[in-house]
Amino acid sequence: MNINLRKAEYSDIEDVYLLSNSIDVRSNSINQNSISWLEHEIWFKKKLANENYYFYIISDEKNSFIGQLRYEINNTDAVVSISICDAFRGKGISTKALFEGTKIVFKEREYVSKIIAYINTENKASQKSFLKAGYKFAWEELFSNKRFFAFIIEREPEDNGN
Repeated sequence: MNINLRKAEYSDIEDVYLLSNSIDVRSNSINQNSISWLEHEIWFKKKLANENYYFYIISDEKNSFIGQLRYEINNTDAVVSISICDAFRGKGISTKALFEGTKIVFKEREYVSKIIAYINTENKASQKSFLKAGYKFAWEELFSNKRFFAFIIEREPEDNGN
């Protein structure tokens, strides 16, 4: 399946809200509480306006909403998050989206040296997607008394003609 990444727009707010509040997405997130519409709207507007936040919508050839891919840039690091709609899981979409998104971040933000993903230790499918996209296990961390694995990908060293 071919996918497209495009920058999120305000018109995507409802699709992102519904996906973000789905049971699977909430259960694998650091914040597992459901999100109110007002909280979501405030958060969504803030993220769209933030130049250090890459917010992509993943769609197919028919422009159907498949999911979201987000990168929060913080100095030389970025934290990545991805969610895919239930009907599209298990088709390799996450791996493709992560591969493309990572290329974009490293190309446009030359000072970003690594991208970090925090993945629920029970979310084997997500771990597999990140590994296939070139990320490597780095450490384990606790958030709200839940264990998460950190996976990272580092910028390839520049070829200096040697």
